[in-house]
Amino acid sequence: MVNIFDRYGQIQDRIRLPSLCTGFGWDSDGDLLAIICQSPQLILWDANTQKKIQIDVRLKDQMSCLIWAKTSPMLAVGTVKGNVSIYNHNTSKLLLNLIQIA
Repeated sequence: MVNIFDRYGQIQDRIRLPSLCTGFGWDSDGDLLAIICQSPQLILWDANTQKKIQIDVRLKDQMSCLIWAKTSPMLAVGTVKGNVSIYNHNTSKLLLNLIQIA
């Protein structure tokens, strides 16, 4: 479970996760919170609407890291096996999906 508090210490929202959280991060504006879990799910929570959405980043293995771009709403997500997806929140589309072939 991820609990989100406002600046006064009051709970804004509680997000139930399907498995253990492996990472999270706010975008540069502080409007979008990205959450990754042991299961291959990316969850975005919008602070303005207090709604969460699940994004299919087309990765099968466990996500292990994420980072937002500094000047645009683009998010890169990496897995424990070295695969990467890049998601553009403005267009709601994947820009790149790099799968490592072993």
